[in-house]
Amino acid sequence: MLNNEFHEFDVQKLAVKIRIEEARRTGDVLSVTPSLRQVAPGDKLELQVLVRPFQQQPEVLSIPIRIPDTVAEGNVLVSVLDYSNRRLSEQQERPNRLKPEDLTQFIEWLARPEDRRKLYVRLTPSGGGVAIQGVELPSLPMSVLAAIRHPVLSGPTPIREVIETEFMTPWVIESRHRFPLAIKR
Repeated sequence: MLNNEFHEFDVQKLAVKIRIEEARRTGDVLSVTPSLRQVAPGDKLELQVLVRPFQQQPEVLSIPIRIPDTVAEGNVLVSVLDYSNRRLSEQQERPNRLKPEDLTQFIEWLARPEDRRKLYVRLTPSGGGVAIQGVELPSLPMSVLAAIRHPVLSGPTPIREVIETEFMTPWVIESRHRFPLAIKR
């Protein structure tokens, strides 16, 4: 907040609320297993997520995912991510959306609620578009994308449309698992 391009702040006071427990409530995702490797729009996909809570035996979480009717045929990348890895993916996929344009957006971005107990399941279709000087062009034909992404040209940033679902867990979770999924019509 102190090093932003919109406004100079002179912090006089900082109020913080902290809740401390004598228990560690963390968990690591060990594996993610989909019930199917090929689905159609509208299908239900079950993910078996193996989580190891701190100093406990692993547990299986069953996460149902409905494949949206709007998903195009082809391959999608399924990612099961914790909060930090989700934010990193978000920055790579849509760099222009996460850059505040004024002080209000900057403060809203800082104040975004963060719950590290959530798992995020993201479906990222292959292909995508580009952003040029902050303007997103999400669904260009492959021939235009190839010309724009030419190695001699500079400026375009690749972007991707992502379908995301979140799930609450009882633990502060760590996960960065990805696998391909085929969509057939």
